[in-house]
Amino acid sequence: SWCDHKVNYLCPKSREWTTWMSNNKSKFNQLQFAEFIEENIKDFAEPSGGELLEIATKFSVIRTAVFSNSVRLQSGEFEFQFSEQNQSKGTVTVPEKIAIGIAPFHNGERYRIEARLRYRLREGELAIWYELVEPEKVLEDAFNEVKTVIRNGIDKVLMIEAAA
Repeated sequence: SWCDHKVNYLCPKSREWTTWMSNNKSKFNQLQFAEFIEENIKDFAEPSGGELLEIATKFSVIRTAVFSNSVRLQSGEFEFQFSEQNQSKGTVTVPEKIAIGIAPFHNGERYRIEARLRYRLREGELAIWYELVEPEKVLEDAFNEVKTVIRNGIDKVLMIEAAA
């Protein structure tokens, strides 16, 4: 039965990968967005999860506000301008892009994945979401890395057996 053995490894996806992929392009209200950041705070690479949570918390505090308009800045960030019941006014600056650091596969290496932050203002309600940038390329690279690790491991076993 020499060489009749087969091994299948399915590369199980990590919990983080599943979470981020299942929420990719899903619209959140302000409170949901803050809760999502808080639950996944350790995954943020840039800006830090703490910084993004602070921004999201400001959103949740002003969720009853009336949004008057948004302005895109040359620096690559955008702002939400609001006034609460036409009394107080303020601005919240949000980065256009964020980066997360997660492992696609369980117990695998972490990869930096960029995401674009998107938003829509409709009838005074803010919807905000993220769009991961080319996650399939990250998954493909991680899979190729797993193949390399397995191939190198098999080569070591064969060298040990040949020496025996």
